[in-house]
Amino acid sequence: PTGTQNKDMGVRVSEFLHAMRAGSLDAGVDARIFTSVYGWFNDDETHLVLRSLDVNTLLLTGVNTNSCVLATAAAGCSRDYAVVVVSDCVDTMDGPELHEAALGCIERAYGWVLPAPEALEAASG
Repeated sequence: PTGTQNKDMGVRVSEFLHAMRAGSLDAGVDARIFTSVYGWFNDDETHLVLRSLDVNTLLLTGVNTNSCVLATAAAGCSRDYAVVVVSDCVDTMDGPELHEAALGCIERAYGWVLPAPEALEAASG
């Protein structure tokens, strides 16, 4: 099931897609979308919506680095997004070794691993 997070923290995936279709999202506003599945790209509609918004960079945060974040990074990279994992905004419950291994895998194969200030600078420039 997607979009089960607290609405105060962001929007549900289903609400985001509905707002996109209705044209009710404000232009130029960053959207924070939460999901509770391993990889965020579970359907083609998500990719199509992001492309219709001219999104080309994804800033990834969350848990677990070695499952959810890694899966989303791989899927985003395979769809030709610039993937940036915000290193001080990801972690895992599976131990520091798997966390570091996942960050290393992402950095070598799928995108960039940067602390928050550098990630925001890279995304805005």
